[in-house]
Amino acid sequence: MRSTRWKLVAGIGCLALALAACGSGSSGGGPGGSQPGGGSAGPSQSSAPSGGERQSPSGSGSSQSKPVTIGVQADLTTGDPMMTGNPSDMALLINVFDPLTRRDDSGKLVPSLATKWEQTSPTTWRFTLRTGVKFTDGEPFNSDSVKFSLERILKNPKSPIQELRSIKEVDAVDESTVDILTSQPDPTLPGKLALFGGMMVPPKYIQEKGDDHFANNPIGTGPYTLG
Repeated sequence: MRSTRWKLVAGIGCLALALAACGSGSSGGGPGGSQPGGGSAGPSQSSAPSGGERQSPSGSGSSQSKPVTIGVQADLTTGDPMMTGNPSDMALLINVFDPLTRRDDSGKLVPSLATKWEQTSPTTWRFTLRTGVKFTDGEPFNSDSVKFSLERILKNPKSPIQELRSIKEVDAVDESTVDILTSQPDPTLPGKLALFGGMMVPPKYIQEKGDDHFANNPIGTGPYTLG
């Protein structure tokens, strides 16, 4: 299989902060797309950020961006994390997008864009979101971003992501709180949000540019952009 070259561009001045923030409130490194086979988080999971608010590559220091060119074993089929189940795609996209939850090196479910979560009823999960996060174009990440991202999957029958089909409703309670209601009890939902479906996308950017543009020019809250 031929190798394809891509450039990952990061703001050098804030890269260390961004990568450190990926591990805020956890013992692991950056977000990943591991399987939830290590078990669910249980009725409640929380953690306080160890490095303060999450920094964005579009913040201070982004003017010192530097391209990093890497070789991959297969073409990127799409830059839209909600339209792929390809592990080769995620090998790149996990550097661009962050999930709500993630798994550390030991397989433990830990915070990412969500700092804590709890089951408030058999069919309701409440997630508290990390504040101060922005997408790389400057668009703020908040509960509306979560609502848009998850509903975008549910409304698209062509999305290969099936593990979130138990979601019935997403309610943006306030800027940093979101309730996810399911059609039946789903104790493993937080673990599922560490996968492709948990990658958060920018509502305003997609609404203005369209899905096709986004798939070819993806932006997320991660420390890198594709160039």
